[in-house]
Parts: sequence; structure tokens; C-alpha cells
Amino acid sequence: MNAKKSLVWFVVGIVWLAVLVAGTAKGASTLDVDTQAGILWLGGSILWGILGVFGGVKLNKVRD
Repeated sequence: MNAKKSLVWFVVGIVWLAVLVAGTAKGASTLDVDTQAGILWLGGSILWGILGVFGGVKLNKVRD
């Protein structure tokens, strides 16, 4: 994999992590006001994280 492609995947990973952190923060702050919405935000963030790990493992297997 060349340097340009690696940089693109690095930026994608940073954006993925930022969305995960923002979703978790949104869910945590929403729990006090609306419990159901907060649980949905936190559940979505957990799913987003799982998809990121799954995608990273698949990408690593493709590169090998």
C-alpha cells in the first residue's frame, strides 16, 4: 500500500473515531433529558464502533 492510500485510510479512521466519540457524548448528555433517545444514541455509537472494528479487520485481511 502506498503512502497516499495509507494517509487516506488514516484520515478515514480519525473521522470514524471522532463520530464515535461525538455520538457517545451526545448519548450521554441526552440520557438526563430523554432516556430513550440517549439509549438509542449510545446503542448507535456502540454499533458504529463494532462496524469500525469489523471493517478494520476486513481491511487488514485484504491487505495481507
